[in-house]
Amino acid sequence: VTEAAFLRNLEALAGARDQVPIDLVQLDDGYQRAIGDWLETNEKFPSGLPAIAHAVRDAGFTPGLWTAPFCVVPESRVFAAHEDWLLRDPDDPGAPLRGLHHGMWTKDGWVHVLDPTHPDVHAHLAELFRALHAMGFTYLKLDFLYAAALRAGAHDPRATRAERLRRGLEAVRAGAGEHAFLLGCGCPLGPAGGLVDGMRIGPDTAPHWEPLPIARIPGIEPTVPAGRNALRNTLARAWMHRRLWLNDPDCLLARSKDSQLSRDEVRALAISIAVTGGMTIVSDDVPTLTPEDRALIRETAELARQVDESEQGGAARVLDGEGDEDHPQVVARAFGDRLLALFNPAEEPARCAVTRAAVAGAGPGALAEAAPEPLLGSPPAAWAEGRIEVALPAHGAALYRLRGAPPLVV
Repeated sequence: VTEAAFLRNLEALAGARDQVPIDLVQLDDGYQRAIGDWLETNEKFPSGLPAIAHAVRDAGFTPGLWTAPFCVVPESRVFAAHEDWLLRDPDDPGAPLRGLHHGMWTKDGWVHVLDPTHPDVHAHLAELFRALHAMGFTYLKLDFLYAAALRAGAHDPRATRAERLRRGLEAVRAGAGEHAFLLGCGCPLGPAGGLVDGMRIGPDTAPHWEPLPIARIPGIEPTVPAGRNALRNTLARAWMHRRLWLNDPDCLLARSKDSQLSRDEVRALAISIAVTGGMTIVSDDVPTLTPEDRALIRETAELARQVDESEQGGAARVLDGEGDEDHPQVVARAFGDRLLALFNPAEEPARCAVTRAAVAGAGPGALAEAAPEPLLGSPPAAWAEGRIEVALPAHGAALYRLRGAPPLVV
């Protein structure tokens, strides 16, 4: 990402409010001088962070910013000045912990981790996020949070790994203030409860359905970036939305270009976002989106908003006993109506069916005796003898609106 690319997309969004209904624009990884030096930009962002926040506000959007608050690389000023702030290698206490490997962040790839149990680190994090909030970044994405909970030696040896992470998040919240929106990402879920406003509930999505060959490592393959992994986690954790935080299912990759996703796969991901009612996030290059791409984003965001605003904890319900693990079925309320999503993430085409009674029983109010209305480009469904049935391609999905019955007037 560059400042020029960011501003080009900002201008495109400002000119397409009726086509791409975005409220907030967030700058992600790539602006920082070094991992750990979050207030300084690199040569790709010559204007600096205050100017970025100002430009976003002037365009009519809320400014957001990405950081990895606990991560530090040797090239950073923080590492040079405060190596004593770092978690230690549990097998070699004289050495800083090698927390994770990221070849794009540092020359040797190894990234170190701030110790949130150190009083000076707590003060540093609070001051950092106080400064970012003062610049105008009221939405703050906090990534790679698991680093604070790795096995390590810490300043306070009595603190558990979960407690370490929570102390770090408490410092961030203290600095950013109660009115900032904090989004947790790459985070063990439990320790963040009550401290973040939103949470990434699965791995990164990706412009490919299956994990890349290099990531197909036994034991971790379900957690690496891939469309199928994003879909599974979005459905599995739908119940958390507005019970614990706002769910972040990761970005909808709506683009038709520079993607290996088929249109069926893109539709499946869009349907999973729409029916679960969480945050709708876009990360495509906006000027290159086709009218069809923009329509998909617009309709997904509108349906997700209807589900979210229907005031239901958890938003969506997976129908137990109707489908199977390979063909999940999800129902959500959209005010007086129901949205029904049928998924076929399997490798072969399949016929997916659900009884109308199961859909009606997933929420209060009766359903009208009308055919299901296809949404998001879904095919018409067969509807007879109390069943809704549709043929889905491999990795496909379909979404329908079942109208609520009008109130009985006596």
